[in-house]
Amino acid sequence: MCFRSPPTSLTRKNWTSGPRRNSSRPAKVRPSFICSWARPISTLTFVHFNLGLTYLKKQDYEHARDEFLKDAAIEPDVVNNYDELGDVYSLIQQDSEAEKNYREALRRDSRMVNPYVGLTKIYQRQEKYPQALSAIDSAGKLDPGRTDIHYLRGQVLIHMGRKEEGRKELETSVRLDNERRAARQKEVESGSVPSPELLQDEQ
Repeated sequence: MCFRSPPTSLTRKNWTSGPRRNSSRPAKVRPSFICSWARPISTLTFVHFNLGLTYLKKQDYEHARDEFLKDAAIEPDVVNNYDELGDVYSLIQQDSEAEKNYREALRRDSRMVNPYVGLTKIYQRQEKYPQALSAIDSAGKLDPGRTDIHYLRGQVLIHMGRKEEGRKELETSVRLDNERRAARQKEVESGSVPSPELLQDEQ
């Protein structure tokens, strides 16, 4: 049986169960369980990547880092490994490693949004506000509807003394978030779901 790697023009998250950052549900699969079936196929694509996501959800950053590094060793051209490594290193405040991996992700795919957001957080933490503003502006050009981008940009502008601009960005973030919640609530109330029968109680 032959397993193909995804085209490098696609990101790894297109091939997994969905965006990690927007999910509020905790991981239900124990890493120890995944490891038990992963050992015999540890060189197949996505095994270590998905293990890394599982450890990351459980805030086990050391094991998450190790799994993303293993996956990167197997498939060095998959851009999402460097993006996720950037997140892990940023969370444990190893900023130089985080920045290096975010930049590697952007070198491979300059239209990825998250590395720009990650770089913004690093530069903001380091009080490098002009660099932070440049990074978040790049993210905003790629995805102007993301609420966290407007929120971060507002924070950066306020730190730079541009308080009125910053306040407007924060207001935009709140407005977009409220619009998204209202749209979602409208969908739920109208019953516009793919399989409404699944929501009914069993007879």
